[in-house]
Amino acid sequence: LLIAILSAWFISLWFHARGGKAELGYTHVALDGVAFASSNYFQIYGKWPASLQDFAINSPQNPKHDSFLTYARTLSLATGDGWRHPLVYKPFDPSVGYGSVISYGRDGRPGGVGQDADIEVRFGEKN
Repeated sequence: LLIAILSAWFISLWFHARGGKAELGYTHVALDGVAFASSNYFQIYGKWPASLQDFAINSPQNPKHDSFLTYARTLSLATGDGWRHPLVYKPFDPSVGYGSVISYGRDGRPGGVGQDADIEVRFGEKN
C-alpha cells in the first residue's frame, strides 16, 4: 500500500514538473487506474463498485482486499484529475454493457474542446 501511495505521489510530481500537457497525462493515469481498479473489484467481490467510496469499504483487514483498490481510491479522491477536479464515476450498467470514469477536462464542465474536452475511460466492456 505504501508503495502504491508513493508511486501516485511520484507520478503526480513527474507530470506536474513537465508542464504544458502534464495535467492531461496525469488525468489519463488517474482514469485508467480507477477503471482498472473497478475491474479488479469485480473479480475480487463478484459485483461492480457502485461508487468510488466502495474502494474504501473493504479495508486492508479484509483477506480479499487488493492494495490497488486503495491506490485507485487515494488517487481519485485525494487528487481527482490533473486539474484537481473530482472524477465522475458511473457504475457498471448492464443495459449499456459498461461503466465509466470521466474527467470534464481543464474547465471542469461537461463538453468542451481541446484541454476542456471530456475524457472518458470505460470498464467492463466485452472485447
